[in-house]
Amino acid sequence: MSNKKYRPPVERPVHETVTSSASLDLSIAGKSVGPISDDDARAMLGRAARCIDCFIARAHAALEKISPDRLYAAVLELDRTPSDEPQHTDQRKRPRGAPDPLVVMLKLIVSAARILRRILPATNPVIFGVLNPLERDLMATLKQGEGFVEGLRRAKEIRGLSPG
Repeated sequence: MSNKKYRPPVERPVHETVTSSASLDLSIAGKSVGPISDDDARAMLGRAARCIDCFIARAHAALEKISPDRLYAAVLELDRTPSDEPQHTDQRKRPRGAPDPLVVMLKLIVSAARILRRILPATNPVIFGVLNPLERDLMATLKQGEGFVEGLRRAKEIRGLSPG
């Protein structure tokens, strides 16, 4: 019997474990763990949006280098669902292998665009016409005030008093 395949056990150093008496530092890069302020949340979403946009821009640059025929075939493959093809009853005869990398990249681009569409209203609400709760309450109060003033004008007109 040969010892050719025998490998001696690797000695790994035993690290000291943290005991309950030692305090744990739960900060990451100097920031404490706990509730996130609104400004920090906006900054995080802004960074995430920039990263996603960078990915989309690079993927777009890569797509420009692909022939239109290959891109068209990938888009057709993307639109086709697995149920469109009849599956063979014998599992061994079904097609195997990884999907086309171009199809995978197109799926990632679509997914990134959806995520970006969800992030941007939080970072730039004015573009999407989204108001924060304070602005929404202020607008509702203003509309109630305008309705009240309009009601006073109509009441004066009905009584024959001049508006103004």
